[in-house]
Amino acid sequence: MRITLPTLATIGVAVSVFYACANDTTPPGEATFDNFSLTTIGGGTTETSFADQFESDTLSGGWNILGDKTLGSDSLFSLSNPDGKLSIHAAKDKKRSINEPTYALTDLSEYIFDCRAEVSFKTQDKAERAGITLFRDAQHQYQLSTGLMASGTKTVEIRKITPARPDGEILACTPVVCDNMEMRLISPDGNILIFCYAPDGYAWVALRDDISTSYVYDGDREPKIGLFVN
Repeated sequence: MRITLPTLATIGVAVSVFYACANDTTPPGEATFDNFSLTTIGGGTTETSFADQFESDTLSGGWNILGDKTLGSDSLFSLSNPDGKLSIHAAKDKKRSINEPTYALTDLSEYIFDCRAEVSFKTQDKAERAGITLFRDAQHQYQLSTGLMASGTKTVEIRKITPARPDGEILACTPVVCDNMEMRLISPDGNILIFCYAPDGYAWVALRDDISTSYVYDGDREPKIGLFVN
C-alpha cells in the first residue's frame, strides 16, 4: 500500500502566481497551528500514527517542545486559543537581536509518511518563519514555511538547514497574500519528499516533488517531524 498523493494544481509553481485568501486574527509574530496529522506506512498497512486537534488544555504527550526558555519567555507555547489551536512563539534573544527557534516535534517511526497541518502566521520581518519541519537536529532540517522575502513579499518556501547555512538555503519559493493555509509534507516511497501547500480554500500546490530524504535520514539520530516558529 502506498500513500495517496493529492491532486496537485502545479508542480514547481512560478514565482509570479499569487493566491488571494482570507486572513485570520493571529497576533503579529505568533503562529497558531491546528489539525496536525501524521500518517505513516509500516508493515504493509496505512495507519495514522499521530494526530492532534489541540482541543485539550494540556499538550499531548506525543509532542516534544524544543526551545530556549532562558531568553525571557515564560512559555514557548500556549493552548489557550479559544478556537482550540496550538500557539507557538520564538524566544527573543535581545542581545543578538534575533529569534531563537521553537519546535514542537514528534517521532517519525516510518519513513513513508504524509504529514499535514493548518498554519496561521503574520510575519513581521524576513527573519520570522513558521511551518512544518523534517528534523534530524537543529543543523539538519528541511522546512516548509511561510515567511517574508527581503522585498517584504509574503512567501511559502522550502529551506534546507545546514551547518554552513543555519538560516537555510532556499530550494523553492512562491509569493502568497494570505496568513493562513494548509501545509503538507509527503514521502511516498521513503526516498523523495513532496512539499505542498493549499492557500485558504484552494487546491494543493507542490513547490517541489524531487528532494531526497537522505540529508535528514542519514546519521545517528532518528528523524522527527513537527511544527516550528523562528
